[in-house]
Amino acid sequence: MKITEHTKKKGGRRYWTIQAESMEEDTAMGANMALLLSKWKKGEYRAWYTYDAQAALAIRNGWNCETSEEDEPVDDWRETRTALEHGDTVSAVDLRKAASARARELEPDRPRTAMSQTWSRDELAAYVLDGTAPAGAPAAAPAPVKMIPAGTVSEPAWAPAAPPAVTTATPAAPPALGDLGAMLAALVEPYVKGAVDAETVRAIVREEAGIAPHRFEVVLPTGAVHAAGMQHAQFPKLVRRLGAGLHVMLVGSPGTGKTHACHAAASALGLSFHTTSVGAQTTKSDLLGFIDAHSKLVRTQFREAYEHGGVFLLDEIDAGNPNVLTVLNAALANGCCPFPDGMVDRHADFRGVAAANTYGRGGDRLFVGRNQLDAASLDRFVVLDWDVDERLETALTGNNDWCTYVQRMRKAAGSVRAQVVISPRASINGAKILASGDTWEEAEAEALWKGIPAELREQIKRAA
Repeated sequence: MKITEHTKKKGGRRYWTIQAESMEEDTAMGANMALLLSKWKKGEYRAWYTYDAQAALAIRNGWNCETSEEDEPVDDWRETRTALEHGDTVSAVDLRKAASARARELEPDRPRTAMSQTWSRDELAAYVLDGTAPAGAPAAAPAPVKMIPAGTVSEPAWAPAAPPAVTTATPAAPPALGDLGAMLAALVEPYVKGAVDAETVRAIVREEAGIAPHRFEVVLPTGAVHAAGMQHAQFPKLVRRLGAGLHVMLVGSPGTGKTHACHAAASALGLSFHTTSVGAQTTKSDLLGFIDAHSKLVRTQFREAYEHGGVFLLDEIDAGNPNVLTVLNAALANGCCPFPDGMVDRHADFRGVAAANTYGRGGDRLFVGRNQLDAASLDRFVVLDWDVDERLETALTGNNDWCTYVQRMRKAAGSVRAQVVISPRASINGAKILASGDTWEEAEAEALWKGIPAELREQIKRAA
């Protein structure tokens, strides 16, 4: 058997070709799942190739193999540095690859996601030439983030060994009805010299009464502050878990903002966001990609996040085929994943999130199409309950009367155990219907009840 090491001219990626020279070798290599069949065979027996260095080494050690030095591996980033020193033109793609390779070899703790997303061409060239990073670029991988409510003063210093602290403003108890006038007078007094409209007063009352939405800022270890704005009450936990390198499963009813929160968390951590929704027809190729009829690799959202870093959301995971989803088990738990073109190492900044309406134990009377997920798949995640945040719902709706009515109907439906979903979308969509000039009855019929039988509808109203 002959094993030959090669290096691709574009990108500098190494791979190995294996040429069988006997029927015994041909049969053994044909059973090796790490090898891909090559059409460039020499002789009567088949040839294979692989990007997996460990697989090639195992074959070499297990067989008395002849090796070839016809293609010496090329150190791509040093070759790029030499080209820059000679004044040659280097493409932006090659600069990004060279910078990432230099960081991987000499500064393994340096985050590489920012290189491909934010560094300019000149900054990449400077880093390849002499290791000069842009001003403000972090020199180490990001530590867990610290969450503080907006307006709170916080020291940027961070001790990685200590668990991240989250402080949230504790709302005051709602005022007694008799004190409302006095409270309003005291609150409005500082503003009387300027214009005070009704919305300003309502905002002040919401803040003081403890019904204003949660607003958060993310303080990174570098001291940089990211204003996350209005978010779900569980948002700090989500960011802390992702910052700790964990994979998270969000479980909640429809319309509670799971996808939005994942996107916001990725932005807060300075990572790209990727998502794929799964269903009964989702295949392994939809997740890992495939090689098409023209021998071209078709990449996926999961592949991009896994290889280059980012937050990947597997939406509606409990609607997927549990047998297909098990292909991700090794990718989430280990440091590598087998893709159609070979093994790929997991990027240090990869984070996996799953969103579901159930806990993966099978369908119920509300979510009849949900599947029971494999226990090994569920074991890859920590679970956060993602219930309706009524503060956030009220703020997003913009119509307090309508939102309060929807929330009352939701609680009543739960009290009579009605098998219906009244999500925050009923509040938001109904408010838009009212704002367009249509009637309350139309908003109820189209956004709230949506075909719920009249008898059950009246039962819910009576319970409210």
